[in-house]
Amino acid sequence: MVDALYRRRAAAGTLLFDEGDEADCAYIVERGRVEIAASRATGNVVLTRLGPGEIFGEMALVDGAPRSASARCLDDCVFVVVGRDQIHREIAGATPLMSILLRTLIHRLRVATSRVVSPALPIGIDETARIVARIEGEHELRRALENGEVVAFLQPIVALDGAAPAGFEALARWVHPTRGLLPPTALLAPAADADLLETLDFAVAGTAARAVAALNRELGAAGRAPAFLSANFSAPHFADTQLAGRLAPMLEEAGLDPIHLKVEITETTLIVNPHAAEALARVKALGASVSLDDFGTGYSGLSYLSRFPIDHIKIDQSFTSRLVEDKRTAEIVRSVVDLARLLDISAVAEGIETPEQARRLAEMGVGFGQGYLFGAPVPADAACAAFLAA
Repeated sequence: MVDALYRRRAAAGTLLFDEGDEADCAYIVERGRVEIAASRATGNVVLTRLGPGEIFGEMALVDGAPRSASARCLDDCVFVVVGRDQIHREIAGATPLMSILLRTLIHRLRVATSRVVSPALPIGIDETARIVARIEGEHELRRALENGEVVAFLQPIVALDGAAPAGFEALARWVHPTRGLLPPTALLAPAADADLLETLDFAVAGTAARAVAALNRELGAAGRAPAFLSANFSAPHFADTQLAGRLAPMLEEAGLDPIHLKVEITETTLIVNPHAAEALARVKALGASVSLDDFGTGYSGLSYLSRFPIDHIKIDQSFTSRLVEDKRTAEIVRSVVDLARLLDISAVAEGIETPEQARRLAEMGVGFGQGYLFGAPVPADAACAAFLAA
């Protein structure tokens, strides 16, 4: 019998399925023991006996072939039932390479051990081509990081009360040897696939930090205030609390004072990482500040202002673009800026493209802005030269 739709109880001696049956589910043993047997030329052969925590019956769900063995309860048993749709969802959710590896492994095991004829391996040329392209992309990115092809572009961030440059946001670009200059979208997917997001972030942040540190030495010699650097750090950095420990040697090597670094994170990063609050506290103890990027695009942005040590918010460009024409958007931005001011949090507006947007934001009390009105992202040396000449 099956209760609660997912748990099945069966008495000792019960035949759960027979060799050659069509498969509709797999089983995880919760209590009791199960004997798996298959017919051979010499007679029925016991292949294995399974106990609590072990799964069986999954092969036929993966490849759609009939059962290659029978399963019989040795004791009174309780099983968790895993349906065909659940198995297929899990396979579909795996990386394409893992999906192919699993199906290939099951197919080869069938061919080697089963008397039941297994269908042809259902892997097409197009599917394989996609896997090859993904593997090639990962190898290309590793090579690019090793060869210094991934570089930092800097976009100016200005003080809106006079449009004077105040700092930069570091943005990744790929100087590809044959495809030319590639945007961040060409980097992020292969970096995530290859578990290289942290390496990518530090490659860009380190290059940008060295450039801004050199600029600040020149600004100091000229009696001018130093520039700050906003650098993006992706969610994997916050899976533990070690980010500050990795930042410290990077900043020391670059010669950039931690007080001039703003660590940019997204709301998603805060949601998915239970260690985010402690990691950010350590970043602040290092001397750096924390900026919440794309503010207003998530569901719980306001709650994060009290739950996490946020120093700055970046108002998303989707609000900036509608600011002048849409009264409701303007009031939302005004309310957010007023709240941030009460919490001693500064505001930066992204995506500013017109003087009217800049004027309205300044009137609302937004301290800083960035966007094409003030400058596009350019190579670090050009950005620093323009800052020095301003």
